[in-house]
This record gives sequence, structure tokens and C-alpha cells, in this order.
Amino acid sequence: MVSKSLLTRQKGQMMGALGLFLVEVVAIIAISSLKYGLHLEWTISRYVGLETWSALLFALGNLGVAFLMLRYLYGIGERFEMGRGFYILVVVVVIALVGLSVCPLGYFDITRPIALSNAVSRIHEICSRTMFAVMVFLAVMMVFCRCATERTKIMAGVFIVYGVVCAFGFFVQADWFIQAGLVFETLYILGFMGLCLGCREQDKDIIIERRK
Repeated sequence: MVSKSLLTRQKGQMMGALGLFLVEVVAIIAISSLKYGLHLEWTISRYVGLETWSALLFALGNLGVAFLMLRYLYGIGERFEMGRGFYILVVVVVIALVGLSVCPLGYFDITRPIALSNAVSRIHEICSRTMFAVMVFLAVMMVFCRCATERTKIMAGVFIVYGVVCAFGFFVQADWFIQAGLVFETLYILGFMGLCLGCREQDKDIIIERRK
């Protein structure tokens, strides 16, 4: 088992990422709503792309979030004895987060040119969907990880089910999903961070015994 001090330090990294993300998102939505109104059918990205200050805040804030998540997830990989695929997915999800953060959706729709607007928005969409999918894959890997506790596997399973529900709602453009897109999206991201925080590995003696 890793030391308690190391676990505390790693947990602090993820708590920092979660806190930073919450602060920036709440600030952007709250302040922007004063001017544009609160729209649950909008995504976080749509709020971000409304103003220059919000686009900059989201980009800079998420650079910090990405760095903290990268360190924490690498720590999880070491503790849970994950294979190379896990680390590759971690890098991909972090790159996707940075990519969607520096390419604000809709920001250039007003300032033009159209070619630039389309390119930035397209990059944002690719990164957003990639991050969504990879988060589910990471949860699947946690479900099948021999080092993870049963509670951790159950949490990962619940997250996977929620991800499937969100994907279904998005692809069929269901009213219940579209009209509350902001809520579903926010809960998905927070759910992944919560899953990461709740990940616990089994006692090494138990793992060794199961491998015999």
C-alpha cells in the first residue's frame, strides 16, 4: 500500500482540479447569465464562447485543471498497476481537455472569418467528443482492474451507465437531454472527477492471494 501522506497529496491534486473547474464554470455561467440569461439547454462551451474574458478564463483555468488531473491519473495508474494503454488514454483525455479549452466554441462566429470559425469550432467538437469517450474507456478499465476495490468498480459502473445514457440522449437528440444539456454535461465531468477521487485499491496481500 502507498503511504498515507502520498495518498493525501494525490487526493489534494484532484481536489484542486475539481475546485478550480467548479470556480471557473460557476463564475462564467453566473456572470454571463446576467447578460444573456440562464439557459439549461446551452452547454458550458456555449457560455464560454460568448465573451473574450470567459474564453480566456476557461482556457487558463483548464490548463491548471489538465496539469493536476494528469499528475493524479498517473498516480492512479501506478497505484493500480495499470498497463500502458491506461497512460495513453490519460494523455489523450488531457490533450482533449486542453484542445477544447483553447478553442472556444462559437467565439469566432461573431468576429469571423468564417473559415477560422469553422476550424476552431470543429477542433472543439472533436476534442469534446474525444474527452467524453475516453473518460468512459478509463472507467471501463477501472471496472476490470484487479487492484480496484468492489466499491470503486461499482462507482465506475455507475459512471459508465450515466455516460451511455448521455450518449443516447445526444445521438437521438432527445428533448429530455437537449433541454437540460448544461446539467447533464456538468454532472458528467464532475462525475468523472468524483470517480477519480473515490478510486481505492485493495490491500496488496489480497491482490497477491487472488493471483495465485
